[in-house]
Amino acid sequence: MYKAKSRYEVGLEKLELAAADVSKMQVELVELQPQLIVASKDVDDMVIVIEKESIEVEKVATVVAKDEAVANEQASAAKAIADDCDKDLSRALPILNAALAALDTLTAQVCKQTTNPVMSKNRKTWRRLHK
Repeated sequence: MYKAKSRYEVGLEKLELAAADVSKMQVELVELQPQLIVASKDVDDMVIVIEKESIEVEKVATVVAKDEAVANEQASAAKAIADDCDKDLSRALPILNAALAALDTLTAQVCKQTTNPVMSKNRKTWRRLHK
């Protein structure tokens, strides 16, 4: 029986300590209540701001996506034009190089021997220009 009484007393002491801890926590909770109210209001205000900003961000993201699509189309068109120009250039460069090579073979003497100068129908004017 002594053992049961001892256990009962220890249990009562623990309950008293727990009750004291609970009442201390209740006092702290009451003291912190104004801070919790302010923090809760701040969180609510932030949520409102974030919701507004999210809507604005979605609008901007939509505009950016449209601009990106347009830019991609323009880039694709520019690449097609560049490819076409490169293709034309690859065909024109050999012709230009052949013409330059042929031009290099001409000498001043060959130019003077030309019987039908293109510059002028008047031979004297042509000779005067090419002396």
